[in-house]
Amino acid sequence: MRKTILLMSLFAAAFYAANATAETIEFQGKVGANAYYADAINWIGEVAPTIDDDVVLDNSKLLDTKTHDLNLNVDGQAGSLTIIDNAANQISSVNGPKTFQIAGNLTRLEKNKTGTWFSINSGGIWTGATTPVGDAPLDLIIGGKVVVGEAADTQVAGSLPKTGGGMQFGGTGSPDSEASWSRALNSLRITGDIELYYTSTFILNVYNRNRNSSVENPDAIIGGVVKLIGTESTGDSSTS
Repeated sequence: MRKTILLMSLFAAAFYAANATAETIEFQGKVGANAYYADAINWIGEVAPTIDDDVVLDNSKLLDTKTHDLNLNVDGQAGSLTIIDNAANQISSVNGPKTFQIAGNLTRLEKNKTGTWFSINSGGIWTGATTPVGDAPLDLIIGGKVVVGEAADTQVAGSLPKTGGGMQFGGTGSPDSEASWSRALNSLRITGDIELYYTSTFILNVYNRNRNSSVENPDAIIGGVVKLIGTESTGDSSTS
């Protein structure tokens, strides 16, 4: 009996994997009344992202030149997340605790080389006021790796790696400000590595609101290593 159950479970898992197909879902800007991540109207094709989808935030795909915060009014999911320039200012939880789960990799690229920031952070509870009346802590789970920046074009002599801009987990792009710390993630889990390319910047702010952290249950877990990737021509890179 135990063997039969095991075989059925393996078959079910294989069947699911064979039928799970990833779609590319691209943000088109705030189209609805709110820039909610879960609102299909804010995405090209009017399809909201799921855990199987490759989610892309690309400035070149916006309907206008405005950028808006993407708010998590419910838990958010993505198969992978690619941020190109600043198609949104940030992804932020609102109106209570939320979880944002990325099954695969998070990649942050910057093609316009203006040195802008993108943040995934905890937000607040809003009741129509101009300032939040409470906290909305965000737990961020990344099943793959985090990549900020990209390698140089090795076909161009003397080319330096392209800038990755700034990527921040918790905060709003101003790492020394009080507001930045108040937007810290509640917890962070990264299964893979963090890869930071030449001229990229990465900031991490994590604060467990329950204050029950321990060695066994830390605020942040990085399963891999942090790789600092310099110019390919000189091999200037390090791992910590």
